[in-house]
Amino acid sequence: MEFVAVDFETANGSRASVCQVGVARVVDGVIAEQHCWLVVPPTGADDFAPANVRVHGIDADAVRGAIDWTEAVERLAGLVGTSPVVAHNAAFDADVYAAACAHEGLVPVEWEWVDSLALADRFIDANRRDLPSVVHALGLPPFNHHDAGADAAATAAVVLELGRRFGATTLGDLLSTWPARDERVVAVLPSKARPGAAPDDSGSSVRVKDLPQPNPDADPGHPLHGHRIVLTGDLEGYTRMEAWATVAALGAQPQKGVRKDTTILVVSEALVIDSTYPTHLATEKVRKAARYIASGQQLVLMTGPEMLACLDSSNPAPVPAVREIPVAEEPARKPTATRSTTTRPAGNPAATSTFTPADAKPLTRTRPRSTDHVPAGGLLAPPTNAPREAHPAASASTSERAGKVRAWGLFAAVFLGGALLGSIPAIGPLLALIVWGWAVWKLRADLRALKARPAGDPGQDGHLPA
Repeated sequence: MEFVAVDFETANGSRASVCQVGVARVVDGVIAEQHCWLVVPPTGADDFAPANVRVHGIDADAVRGAIDWTEAVERLAGLVGTSPVVAHNAAFDADVYAAACAHEGLVPVEWEWVDSLALADRFIDANRRDLPSVVHALGLPPFNHHDAGADAAATAAVVLELGRRFGATTLGDLLSTWPARDERVVAVLPSKARPGAAPDDSGSSVRVKDLPQPNPDADPGHPLHGHRIVLTGDLEGYTRMEAWATVAALGAQPQKGVRKDTTILVVSEALVIDSTYPTHLATEKVRKAARYIASGQQLVLMTGPEMLACLDSSNPAPVPAVREIPVAEEPARKPTATRSTTTRPAGNPAATSTFTPADAKPLTRTRPRSTDHVPAGGLLAPPTNAPREAHPAASASTSERAGKVRAWGLFAAVFLGGALLGSIPAIGPLLALIVWGWAVWKLRADLRALKARPAGDPGQDGHLPA
């Protein structure tokens, strides 16, 4: 088995902006050579989009002094020769190769491209077929995704492992093999699992201002030119970042959420969208789009295959017409209520819960204060009609104790605060002494005031015990 696996990384939304090339050359069924080099993008050394940089980590400083695309193409041609070229999602890499050559006025060498993603689709029963998930499904070692050299080597390893499992000695034999379903490499992964993938692949951490911007030099005649596009789900063959970059290169504006100026929503997992579409089971983006369409907004719902047809570089399909889908009913909101109150009638230990609607007047608090008199039978004892008698001595004693507790509590808090101020360099000790001095003075003043209070004075409590 002989072939050459390649991978390209781009600097921005333009497919001509190659900034890194990775190559893995397979000879006699083993990876004989691995190469990776940086390239000054044909679109300009400083033309790096923040979103792309976050994906692969390559910026303008990294490519200064690197080779240009003309030299990169010569190296590639020498390594490929007459061998077939393998890439994961080969349509993207083939377009990058052709666009970069066209930008520099070069005539690209015609190669036989083989898509390892299509091979994975044929052989592997898995929810995802992006390169990290395929590598994981086959039990191959993890790799540094979005490094062109590592991606090329991983692509070559995937093809070699599939050939080993199905006894294919040449790439042609593997391409002609169509295993029965029970002979497939069964590896079902969770729909959100992306082992080894960069965290930004999903686009969830990308800020709106860092989304790829429409290519000003894009063909205005392309069906997607000028549209504002939102993606939901995973577009086959593209990570979220790659899909955003692709539509931006065609002159469209990617968006993260459905808005009143959105013109296209791509429902990647849908195969058919019509009046029977189950909106109540769809994502919030789809439900929101349905409401906007019902209100008259010109918003087109597209399936994943329809978007892929629009992205076809050789013969792009037109954008479908606006489709109306059922508007999902919003679930009824539960009435809000305050916390329930519990009353215990005299002589009945069982609690009775009463529900208080939100618009009802709050109940008044009848529980006695801590300084109120507690009957001998406890809080729930029946009220007595005996007249209350004042006890000035008990009042003064209780009030004085409460005052002392407050005074000492304030002193302790201020003292600890002074200790914290003392840790400040240079002026800390002086500030601590000032605070501590004030605390001592305040404590002594409060204690003197308590002693001087007349008997029966309620003080700060505002009432006498009864």
